[in-house]
Amino acid sequence: MISTSQSSEKQKTRRKSSFKELLAGEFLFSKQAFQWYPYILFVIVLIAGLMFNEHSISTKKQKIKELEIEYKQIIGQLKYNNQYILYEENKQLVEQLKSYGFGKQDKHLYKIVVKRANENGE
Repeated sequence: MISTSQSSEKQKTRRKSSFKELLAGEFLFSKQAFQWYPYILFVIVLIAGLMFNEHSISTKKQKIKELEIEYKQIIGQLKYNNQYILYEENKQLVEQLKSYGFGKQDKHLYKIVVKRANENGE
């Protein structure tokens, strides 16, 4: 009985000392902890790389959204000013014109010139 009670008292004191070591950070200076330093450093570098990669991805996604908005605005302005027609729309217009009889005929090409009349009557 005496031996069991003495061992339990030693365990209690060990728990207190290990708890104190944990709170004080003394376990970091033990010989066993020195062996883990390279692995801990490697994990820290991996985590930092992951954080940098996530930040880079989020900035690229934001930039893509901004460019898509700018692209849509430019396309809208060009359509409004009739300076740009999408390829699919152009193809539909060509097919529609061919159905009306406006095919590509090299024999009958005409040039139409529109001039404004001057105030002098020319």
